[in-house]
Amino acid sequence: MDGTGITVKLILVGDSAVGKSTLFLRIVPTAFPLLFCILGVDFKVKKMVVDGHTVQLAIWDTAGQERFRSLNPSYYRGTQGIVLVYDVTRKDTFTGLESWLNELEIYTTKSDAVKMLVGNKTDKPDREVERREGLQFAKKRSLLFIETSAKTEDGVQHAFEELVIKILQTPNLLDKSTEKKRVQLKESSQQEKSVCTAYCPLS
Repeated sequence: MDGTGITVKLILVGDSAVGKSTLFLRIVPTAFPLLFCILGVDFKVKKMVVDGHTVQLAIWDTAGQERFRSLNPSYYRGTQGIVLVYDVTRKDTFTGLESWLNELEIYTTKSDAVKMLVGNKTDKPDREVERREGLQFAKKRSLLFIETSAKTEDGVQHAFEELVIKILQTPNLLDKSTEKKRVQLKESSQQEKSVCTAYCPLS
């Protein structure tokens, strides 16, 4: 399979203010002002060549606040890749990962969905979660793991490439039925588009 014409659905989850939206914008840059979603998710499409394969990424950035959790389950359906983000400078965002994994277990419809743990904000000096802690957590739960800085872009491209490669290596996620039923996504001339659901005032 060369990956051409395949759309891969990715979703970013994690507590609020861990840097999901910044990661999201780093992988799919935009010239437009960021739309802040009071409710719902932000959505972008990006074409990426990974390991010789051309893949269209449909990336969903979810709201992380607890009071918005009831909106998220519908966005998990059909997800092939999950990016679970925590802030290395906030221990509470790391200790809260178990609840996110429990939610993913309940709502993810594809049992083989590839999960990647991302420790973000490595550019900041006041680290509370060491790399070895994140690595141990990921190994114990069979997650891919990487640390990033969305601010400096360190590790961001590599994280998404590794995730897509693993998805391409998982046949059950990209079988013929998946290709036939893939969502046809409209794109701008740059192959990128942003859609914000619910209330989205410009900030």
